[in-house]
Amino acid sequence: MSFVGKMLIVLQVVLSVVFMAFAGAVYTAQTNWKQQHDSMQSQVQQLQTTINDNAEASKRQVDELTQQRDAAQQRAEAAEGKLAQLDAQYQNELQKNNRLELELKAQTGLADAKSNEASFRDEEAQRQRIAYQTLRAQNNEMAAQLRSTEDELFAERLERQALAERHDELLAENGDLRKILRLNDLSADSSAYASLQEPPPPVDGLVVATKKDKTNRTEFVEVSIGSDDGLSRNHELDVFRPAASGGKTQYLGRIRIVYLTPDRAVGRVIETAKNGIIERGDNVTTKL
Repeated sequence: MSFVGKMLIVLQVVLSVVFMAFAGAVYTAQTNWKQQHDSMQSQVQQLQTTINDNAEASKRQVDELTQQRDAAQQRAEAAEGKLAQLDAQYQNELQKNNRLELELKAQTGLADAKSNEASFRDEEAQRQRIAYQTLRAQNNEMAAQLRSTEDELFAERLERQALAERHDELLAENGDLRKILRLNDLSADSSAYASLQEPPPPVDGLVVATKKDKTNRTEFVEVSIGSDDGLSRNHELDVFRPAASGGKTQYLGRIRIVYLTPDRAVGRVIETAKNGIIERGDNVTTKL
């Protein structure tokens, strides 16, 4: 027998042993599965029995509770009927009591009226005297207030007359000034002389906010300096962006102040650089 034949015989024996082991394992697993199935089937039956028992117990409890509820509802209806009956009796007794109280009050009132008539007349006369004295004092007080009011009205008339005279004087003076302006070919519009105000002080500040128009261009600029720094309306400030590292300072435009607070100012943009967009954080100055 050749070597190959021997190898084939050995391989056949090994495979036979492996197949026998596999068959034994399959048989053992099948037996275990059957036992587990039977055990699970028994547990399911027990659970089903428990569920049925619980369902019957729950049904009995529901029936008992329903009977108790019906009995309680009947007792409540009976109590409501009895309460309504008692309430009707109470109302009748209350009406009787009210009638008796009214009769008692009427009789008591007649007795009091007869017994107190004389004292009431004396008290009424005393009240009339007190009222007369009070009215007399009020009349005197009102007369004093009237005299004071008349004095105040007279003083106001004098003051109004003086104001009217001053108004006429100012109108006449204004007319004379307008005539002088016309004779010297000068305009009477105060905005024409806005540029004649004192120049702005040398100050620096920062742009803290901007507002753009409908075309997305910066229209108004809020700066960090105001009237406490010497600014006035119509003062003009230059806007620039400081040079970054290795760059140069960028001129952005010019604004004219239109609104002031002690520490803030708002300016309208009157001039912009070709490629400059004013943004928050830029610098403003009057020193350029």
